[in-house]
Amino acid sequence: MSNFLGTGTIFYGKNNIGRDGSYITTKWLAILYLPIYPMGTYRLWPKNQSFSYDMNKDGIRLRLNKTQVTKGYLCLFFMLLLLIILRNSFLASTRNIIENF
Repeated sequence: MSNFLGTGTIFYGKNNIGRDGSYITTKWLAILYLPIYPMGTYRLWPKNQSFSYDMNKDGIRLRLNKTQVTKGYLCLFFMLLLLIILRNSFLASTRNIIENF
C-alpha cells in the first residue's frame, strides 16, 4: 500500500472484526483520498501490536466484498456532492461580493 497526499492505494472499511484483532478491509485506488476503483478485499492482522501492515505476511486476499465496495462508492458520491455544493456556495458568495462592490 502506498500513496502520496492521498493519491495511490489506500485501505477503506473495517468489518467482520475477529477475536485476534483481524478485520476485513478493501484496498482502493484513490485520488486525493477519494476511493476510485476497488483493487481487492483483504483480511488483515495487526503486526506486533502496531498497525502497520506487510501484505506478504499479515494479510490474505479474499473475494471482493460487495458491501464495502458499495459503501466506498457511496462515500465517493457524497464527497463529490459536498464538493459541488461548497464550490457553488463559494461562487455565489464571490459573485455577490463582486456585484456589491
